Amino acid sequence: MENVQDIYELSAMQHGLLYDSVITGNSGMYMIQLDYVLRGRVDREVLQSAWQETLNRHAILRTSFHWDEVKTPLQIVHGEVPITIDFHDWTDCPGEELEHRMDLFRDEDRVKGFDFEVPPLMRLDLFHVAPGVYRLHWSFHHVLMEGWSASLVQAEVQQRYRCAFTKEPLELAEHRPYRDYITWTQEQDPKVAEAYWQKALEGYEGATHLCVDKAPSDLHVPVDQFDGQVLTVSREKTAALKAFGKRHEVTLNTLVQGAWGLMLSAYTGQEDAVFGSVVSGRSVPMDGVESIVGLFVNLLPTRVKVVPDRALVEWLQDFQKSQVEQRAFEHVGLAEVKAWSDIPAAKTMFETVVVFQNWTGDLTSTRWNDELTVEEVRGHHGSPGSPAAVVVIPADELVLGISYDLKRYSAADVETMLGSLRSLLESLSDGEDWKLRDLPLLNADDHQLVVEQWNPPASEEATPLVPAELERQAQATPDATAIISGGTSWTYEELDRHANQVANALADAGVVSGQRVALCVEREPWMVAAMLGALKAGCPYVPLDPAHPTGRLTDLLEDASVSMLLLGESVQDRLPASATEVGRLVLGGDEIEGASDARGTSAPAATDVAYMIFTSGSTGRPKGVQVSHGALANFVVHCREEFELTAADRVLQFASISFDTAIEEIFPTLASGATLVLRDDSMIGSVDAFLQACTDWGITLIDFPTAYWNVITQGLDEAEGRLPDTVRLIILGGERARTEHLAEWLRCVPDGPRILNTYGPTEATVVATSTELTAADLQDAELSIGKPIRNARAYILDNRGQPVPAGVTGELHLAGAGLAEGYFGQPEWTDERFVPDPFSPEPGARMYKSGDLARYRSDGNIEYAGRIDQQVKFRGYRIELEEIEAVLCRHEEVQDAAVLLREDTPGHARLVAYVIAGQAGTTADELKTALGDRLPAYMIPSVTVFLDALPLTPHGKVDRKALPEPEERTGAALDESSQPSSDLERKLAAIWSEVLEVENISLQDNFFDLGGHSLLLMPVISEVKKQVGVELDPGDLVLPTLRQLVGLCEERIANPPPPKQRGWVRRIMGSLKGDED
Repeated sequence: MENVQDIYELSAMQHGLLYDSVITGNSGMYMIQLDYVLRGRVDREVLQSAWQETLNRHAILRTSFHWDEVKTPLQIVHGEVPITIDFHDWTDCPGEELEHRMDLFRDEDRVKGFDFEVPPLMRLDLFHVAPGVYRLHWSFHHVLMEGWSASLVQAEVQQRYRCAFTKEPLELAEHRPYRDYITWTQEQDPKVAEAYWQKALEGYEGATHLCVDKAPSDLHVPVDQFDGQVLTVSREKTAALKAFGKRHEVTLNTLVQGAWGLMLSAYTGQEDAVFGSVVSGRSVPMDGVESIVGLFVNLLPTRVKVVPDRALVEWLQDFQKSQVEQRAFEHVGLAEVKAWSDIPAAKTMFETVVVFQNWTGDLTSTRWNDELTVEEVRGHHGSPGSPAAVVVIPADELVLGISYDLKRYSAADVETMLGSLRSLLESLSDGEDWKLRDLPLLNADDHQLVVEQWNPPASEEATPLVPAELERQAQATPDATAIISGGTSWTYEELDRHANQVANALADAGVVSGQRVALCVEREPWMVAAMLGALKAGCPYVPLDPAHPTGRLTDLLEDASVSMLLLGESVQDRLPASATEVGRLVLGGDEIEGASDARGTSAPAATDVAYMIFTSGSTGRPKGVQVSHGALANFVVHCREEFELTAADRVLQFASISFDTAIEEIFPTLASGATLVLRDDSMIGSVDAFLQACTDWGITLIDFPTAYWNVITQGLDEAEGRLPDTVRLIILGGERARTEHLAEWLRCVPDGPRILNTYGPTEATVVATSTELTAADLQDAELSIGKPIRNARAYILDNRGQPVPAGVTGELHLAGAGLAEGYFGQPEWTDERFVPDPFSPEPGARMYKSGDLARYRSDGNIEYAGRIDQQVKFRGYRIELEEIEAVLCRHEEVQDAAVLLREDTPGHARLVAYVIAGQAGTTADELKTALGDRLPAYMIPSVTVFLDALPLTPHGKVDRKALPEPEERTGAALDESSQPSSDLERKLAAIWSEVLEVENISLQDNFFDLGGHSLLLMPVISEVKKQVGVELDPGDLVLPTLRQLVGLCEERIANPPPPKQRGWVRRIMGSLKGDED
């Protein structure tokens, strides 16, 4: 072939660069641009000759690249390839415009790119910018060479230019062509490298995604829109860092890579992290390899395992040993390495890359001859190749830069990453005796900000305990209405008297202060009297929801080791005497009504336990969280202040007493002299019923489970009523509130009440953080959960226990006055979750590891970011999926099980059980029945999927991401007789299908078995009224099947019930106030 000297294959790195450039159609994305600022006299002809002769000598500079019509891409070396230096006279350009004009030229140069099939893949431009001042612009494609080779080329051009003036003989070292390196790589035995890389990457399952990534992806996507930031480490800190490395025989490169690995681990919460490293590639055993011009660098995975308690120096030394061992296998291509790992072929191995520029050449040599010097060299690199590339330049002041994908990272996030990397590096020299957990991500100022300034100062005001505060209120306003429940009301004097009777009845029965008392009672005034009476007696109360299965209630009674059971009259049959050996008192019964109503003479201490609430437990048994009187009192004071409660308020009591939101509704209200209104089930049957009841009662404050607020929000558009003007405050909590629901609420209620978004586990006494939501929050993808409440503290820590900077996800730890005492009878769990607080000056202070992921905003507000473990929030309840799995696996026909909370359709979450059954005949109904004996309804999966085996990861763990989406049923699979046929049947089936988002509803289907729950009753009732003209109550949907609901509707259409009388609640309220009807 004419003008062709050689043809050979590409190196692995060349192949990758060419591939990205071709598939993006952007041949300039990996362009390297170098700008030399020259001062003196430039001989353009001599400079042109020096470059041409250098190009003639090095084959790679005369190479083109071809991929069409060949099995594998090839590079072709051409014999003669001319190169010219384009001259530009910019002496008329004002100094203040010069840099801008140069920036524009570089951008245009990059856009122009290169034609890979036409050499040379490099360009030269000389700009005369002022008398005696020039700019030499050299651009070349990275596929030709890297920085090391560029320094060799520049040195040769400089030597040729100088010798042309000095007439000295040109003495150039012997060099080998780049082809020799390609030949050497092809001669290596791949089996040896395969064995090494398989061992090095054993068990590695996927790319390490930075938590600040805006659009994480497991796929390799070339980066064509990028930017960069740079900072330096001070001269003193750089010197100290180098000295530290020298003392422990660890290179600066190892220190940098180790720090980046630590930062990756801290930012992701993963102890096993992988990033890419650009290696020089010149450690191969070839004579003269250091003088070859070509692309030797390679991109390979670097794996770091961060065990927080490992000694820092030992860990760094071991890390360097592994890097040295890797050098023998640095020639292998990344594609081959990935093929030898467990990573799927389509997925990327890493998302970040570290480039340590340690070549021996010098791009900044100052003198070309006596008449020409180089004042400065500015490098402008192309695409980082990965979403984030860390470029480190070792100098007297260590230079740290990050080039990043603009689609994946914000400038603020990159600034944070650079700050964390610098903090880690600067602290290394102080870490002679440190462990990995001791290295901080933050400098001293930022540490002070997140740990101290973003936590409120402790209040020095005395905090009255709840029993004493409610007694004070009863004395101050004895005749004021404390509780309203249907047609019954109690004054503060009556509530105090009945609570005293409960306390004295407990004492009469031999129950002493400190012994636990269980409460199982419907929502009625005696429920509140029982809670308050137990507190007065110094007996921690244990609330039980009477709606839960008898089996679960007896389990909880056994776990709580209670001394007495306080039962409501209406629920005695739920817990027959035969079900438990615990003594019992019936609320409102003779033993309590006959007890003294005098106040006791003793009072509980702040450190005594006030109540114990059970939360879901991963072992299959719930955990009893014990909360002290002091923690409860602090929370009550916070609520009174935050809610601005007054005696004029009417607060809706919505939650079950087994859900700690009930505490937020009850005690702050009564401590403020306000009225507590106990809801009934009829008001939650529809949005209209709810709004009407709130209007009738004159409700001013509603404490919504977030999921129920979502239902109300979605129903406001079609509701006949509107939110009453009396409502001045809405509190959300229990699970994540979403921006789209807030937007819908504000659209329907534009001038509505204040909305508080709260967050807090039971272990932190109901609420730990709070914030007010407004229209300004709609610009955020995630709604804030605010800042710590009164006397509470919040820390967001990485997996080593170090505070994280703003924007970085970590585990939320809670501390302060609201912290619970721990788990009853489970010291190991208590010690695991309640750990020493290293940030508190108080001796013995503790903090709670919430298991929740969160991040700080720049103003100190906190965003919730999910869970670390398998605990989920579902319908406002905290659920350990492992508890459901444990109960499933106790079934004799279940070999193994996994449970997921799936949201395959946005806004429609459901629990799905995946079961490996011992016998083929096991049915989902059998398992639901078994679960129903031990779990509340909200913990029973609505869908069961039977599998032959659970999918596993390479580590042998259940691969929850691979669990399949439940298949929708098809009409062919249904019995023809069960398919809706009449107009009414089809309408009702369509309503269920739309609300439940389940296709092919049959007449034998059960609303709750299909994933229905109480929060979905409202839209069903509303649609049935609108489309069918029948008014339903929530209890009507307890009917087992759609067929039975059809029958009910047919009956009511044929025999319409009398219209419901409106305003009955308002008439009761009026009579209580003495108004005339």
